[in-house]
Amino acid sequence: MIVFVSLNNTCSYTMAPEVLKGDYNDQADCWSMGVIIYMLLSSQMPFYAKRSKNVAAQIMKASYRFEGPIWDDVSNGAKHLVANLLVVDPEKRYTAQQSLEHLWIRKWIQHTELVPPDDGMLQAVDDSLEQYRQTSTLKRLALNVSAVQHVASLFHLFFVCR
Repeated sequence: MIVFVSLNNTCSYTMAPEVLKGDYNDQADCWSMGVIIYMLLSSQMPFYAKRSKNVAAQIMKASYRFEGPIWDDVSNGAKHLVANLLVVDPEKRYTAQQSLEHLWIRKWIQHTELVPPDDGMLQAVDDSLEQYRQTSTLKRLALNVSAVQHVASLFHLFFVCR
């Protein structure tokens, strides 16, 4: 039985299968990362339907495809990473560490002259997310607008290596 874990009884397009079942750990975040990378690469959602239960069914089977002309320009390395993140079984799914070590990510980091985050930066992000969770809805909306602007600028960088 699927448990919908959202306030309005709908399922999010980024929810991992185990989240829908109500029994999950940090590997669910790796699934969500796969969904987000898929969307950044293609401007499409890997799982889409008008009804939440149909989206959930697609998620539970990892029913997605790399189809359409947009995917012709996406590297096999990028597709490989996404395919290893969108794995139903969390035990077989890439971990965050495996994702960071993936050749496509390493090439992207080298190309953009970024370095992987250190423990201090990761702790700062964790603290920031905890503060975000505790903020009011209006403030969260404002923070989301700001985040979207930052993601839009990263989006342009991201497409350089797709």
